Amino acid sequence: MSKLALNDIDISGKKVFVRVDFNVPIVDGEIIDSTRIEESIETIKYVSGKAVCFLASHLGRPKGVDAKLSLESVRNELCRLLNKDINFITDFSDKSCLQNCRKGDIFLFENLRFNSGEESNSEEFAKLLAQGMDVYVNEAFSASHRKHASVHAITRFISVKCAGFLLNKEILSLENLLHSPKRPFVLILGGAKINDKVPLLKSLIGKVDTLLIGGAVAFRTFNALGKGGTTDKDVIEIMEIAKKKGVKIILPCDAVITKELKSGAITSVVEDVPDGYIAADIGPKSIKKFEEELKSARTVFWNGPLGAYEYDDFSYGSHKIASFLTSHEMAGAFTVAGGGDVVGALGGFGLKNKFRHVSTGGGACLEFLSGDKLPGFEVLPDKK
Repeated sequence: MSKLALNDIDISGKKVFVRVDFNVPIVDGEIIDSTRIEESIETIKYVSGKAVCFLASHLGRPKGVDAKLSLESVRNELCRLLNKDINFITDFSDKSCLQNCRKGDIFLFENLRFNSGEESNSEEFAKLLAQGMDVYVNEAFSASHRKHASVHAITRFISVKCAGFLLNKEILSLENLLHSPKRPFVLILGGAKINDKVPLLKSLIGKVDTLLIGGAVAFRTFNALGKGGTTDKDVIEIMEIAKKKGVKIILPCDAVITKELKSGAITSVVEDVPDGYIAADIGPKSIKKFEEELKSARTVFWNGPLGAYEYDDFSYGSHKIASFLTSHEMAGAFTVAGGGDVVGALGGFGLKNKFRHVSTGGGACLEFLSGDKLPGFEVLPDKK
């Protein structure tokens, strides 16, 4: 599934439209996690070293123009990371910047979703974005599962198009999970919900050897199974599929509980969660149990944290497993994390760069692993 790549074409002196994903978490104007910006720096430097670079991204889900969702703060972060000034374009129809630009110049468009044509895949908006551009580069893997103007319709109006370095890296890493994983292959499933992960699980469950379940997904199952069974239809379906496929299922055997999720909450470790309490993290016995199972793994895909990692009191389980996966003992394993909030958790632990691959894809990562085609990827030409 190799696509024509950025370094396969000559962009010298060209005007290059690069669709990035700078949809980063921002609180009070401050970027909390700049992973997606940092991951695109290689492509931005490559393009601006040879051509004029025009960057475009969405941010959040604005209903029209919303100052709180402006990419101005992203521009400031880019200036810091690249140590140079970035030109900011707030009017999509203003093409005056095309007249006097030169190699090395970098422009950033305002939030694409400020224009309703972005999400409706409008050809009119796509033409506006494509006007004056010589080359199109898709560097936004995490937006490629959407049929939006800047990742889909725009490719009809720029003849030369290709995949950026990050997009290719994402696809190659995830294809390795799907088609040639070294065994044993362990899937770690966490997070709060399972219903939106059923397609992923159905696709992967026959490819993995072991399924480790943590987070709120496991705690609901853990509680229900402790009372003789589960009534969660999604959990039942996945467990039945796993059993038929001969997949080993590992559930937590203890949990850190509290009456309320907050910093400094009173906690205790139990093997049976009493009524009125919340299971907020896997306990020490579960951590040891998970580590024992992971020791022999040669491929690991981790989706979703194992507890309410946002609070220090409930981040221990996720932190311990992340540390184990990046330890010398796991040096020979192909470790991939993606989807859910696990990327944010790893960033907070300072371990993100120690995984073999951390996907920025979010929903796109899950859809790709579920076997779905990504519209923004499919429209790019194949490498000959």
